[in-house]
Amino acid sequence: MKRLLPLIFCVFWATAARPQVSLEILVNPYPSPYLSDWEKQTETIQFLITNEGNSDLEVKGYARLISDAHGEIFRGWSQPITIPAGETETVTSDEVVDYATVEYNEDLRQQILSTGRIPEGIYTLHVQIFLYEAGQTELMLTEGEAEFTILGFAQPALVSPLDDEVLSSRDVVFEWESTTDHPDFEVRYHLRIFEMRPGQTPIEAVEANRVFYEKEVVSTLSFLYPEDAPEFIPGVQYAWYVQATDMDGRPLGENQGRSEIWTFWFQSRRAGKPVAFDQALQEIVLVPNLAVLADLSDLEMQVEGDIYTFSGTATLDLIGLPGNPRLQATVDALQVDLSDPANPVVLDGIVEAEAR
Repeated sequence: MKRLLPLIFCVFWATAARPQVSLEILVNPYPSPYLSDWEKQTETIQFLITNEGNSDLEVKGYARLISDAHGEIFRGWSQPITIPAGETETVTSDEVVDYATVEYNEDLRQQILSTGRIPEGIYTLHVQIFLYEAGQTELMLTEGEAEFTILGFAQPALVSPLDDEVLSSRDVVFEWESTTDHPDFEVRYHLRIFEMRPGQTPIEAVEANRVFYEKEVVSTLSFLYPEDAPEFIPGVQYAWYVQATDMDGRPLGENQGRSEIWTFWFQSRRAGKPVAFDQALQEIVLVPNLAVLADLSDLEMQVEGDIYTFSGTATLDLIGLPGNPRLQATVDALQVDLSDPANPVVLDGIVEAEAR
């Protein structure tokens, strides 16, 4: 019995000397799949480590990220963390591990490093806190884990109006399909509409033209074009698309979260492709006694009934100014009513010229 007493005493002493530490893990349930975002958005993952003892502690965290589909994704150690006695230290996602020394799943290593993102799926983050003494991490003090989901996103799929459809009314409802199957994840959808110029493709219109109308809606898959929005022009073609982003404005899915580009016409289609200018028309009065468009032979035109739409270059005669200056002008979708050829009436369009 006397021989056992020292052993019992030693075991009791070692157990009593173990530092008391608690761990709480806070995780965004749907974090970004990009590891660079974890370093920048430090609230993505947080460890709250509490030193419940009477002496300061230095610890290191050991984190393992485990996928339900791929097994362990990566593992790594944090830098040493000092926790004063009786206090709680918050470790943020940029400090959870030393990202420069992370060990990756070899099957996914190249994919993760080349894309910078983690595959979609359900994940468990397992964390262990070790006492760090004399460069050693032999004694584990506590551990915990938390689950989160990396979502996958598809491009929004347009539903209506149908591509190249002719709309009879401005009361149009734009519809598209959801970019995610998770109803509790909020998505911002950005609807953008562009007026197309004669001869433009939809992509050219989106890349080169100013936005005709745009609207942002949250987790809604349809939008009724409102009464206070700009009026659609009869016979004009419009391009439109939807872009999906998260609540911080980051695109979701491929192609920067953009759908394909569809088009629609309002009330009627312009007849045919651009044709050569009709030489019978010599000039177009833009502003009586002030501005006249002349030298019209380089213009292209499209015809829809009595409405002629002109684009190209011409000469702007400012007959109402001293010296009657003549300027080279750019004409963009200039709509003219030629029901009375002797008295053309300008309806809409842009004429730009720069004085030299």
